[in-house]
Amino acid sequence: MADRTPIPFVVAKATESNGDFTKDEETVKGNAIITALNMTAQNGSICTSSCTLQGTGPLEDGDASAGS
Repeated sequence: MADRTPIPFVVAKATESNGDFTKDEETVKGNAIITALNMTAQNGSICTSSCTLQGTGPLEDGDASAGS
């Protein structure tokens, strides 16, 4: 994060099965820099996390645009 190195990212739909989630169709993808990363949890609880991304170029269509 300190180096501001772009990373690839994908925005995708998720499919849930028995409490597990897997990536389904991609909607958009691109490269971005992580500008913030936050995590919170109380002792013994599930962690909540979030990140803020700053794009470094155009968004590309994902798999969803390729047709079914």
